[in-house]
Amino acid sequence: MTLDSVASSAPHRRRWLVPAIAALGVLVLGIGGTLLVLRMLSPDTIAVRGEVHLVGDANVLGSAADCRGSGPYGDLREGAEVVITDATGTTVGVTALQRGTVENPGYGTPECTLTFSAAVPADREFYGVAIAGRDRVQFTKAQMGSIKLEIGR
Repeated sequence: MTLDSVASSAPHRRRWLVPAIAALGVLVLGIGGTLLVLRMLSPDTIAVRGEVHLVGDANVLGSAADCRGSGPYGDLREGAEVVITDATGTTVGVTALQRGTVENPGYGTPECTLTFSAAVPADREFYGVAIAGRDRVQFTKAQMGSIKLEIGR
């Protein structure tokens, strides 16, 4: 192979480079455009954080690091379903209660706190929260960042 044959074959090997760069540019623009449209069509979300406080000796079972409801509140435990709806009753989020922890262990009335969190669409004014199939409790959008429910007093 001579120097002239190497030089003349170089442009043939690079013919794919320009179409490949153009195709890559189109792909990047297409993906970027799609993401922008999806972002514009999907509503922003708000972070929902909630606590369920079970109060009373007869209502709390378990240890300081793993408590749950007892008796009529036996369904309030880790894994219990939390359904979040809008004002019309349409489900906008589903999550579960996390493992409960006891406050005041051995000192007065025990209180078991189970937490939950979810992200829901921010374009509603009112929401409902139903835990373990119980009746839903209504909240405003402003209240959804820190929900506190108390049961057993």
